[in-house]
Amino acid sequence: MFIAPIIIAAVALIVVAITIACARGTIPVNSLAGIRLRTVMINDSTWRAGHRAALPAELIGAGATVVVALAALVVPSSDTAQLLSIGGTVILLGSTVIAGFVANRAALTELVAEQAAE
Repeated sequence: MFIAPIIIAAVALIVVAITIACARGTIPVNSLAGIRLRTVMINDSTWRAGHRAALPAELIGAGATVVVALAALVVPSSDTAQLLSIGGTVILLGSTVIAGFVANRAALTELVAEQAAE
């Protein structure tokens, strides 16, 4: 039962790394990695704004996921480890959904600001 918590923690860290890279513009708008919402993918500035806004939710979710995954590695009961692994997955999914809502709103705000500046 050691594999699931390790994979869950690794995925959480990868999600954060991708979000950071997208927020910095290192990963440009694409259809493979990053938050792929229509509003976020409009242009480079909405892409970066959306990911910058989503980053706190992703960091909190990934941090909690890693803690729960590490706890799953040290508990003596395999049933408890399974529940913790499921919990870590739910935390990561939940924080990603929240990050999507936040990114959408930030991208829309950025788009309105761009249009007002024109």
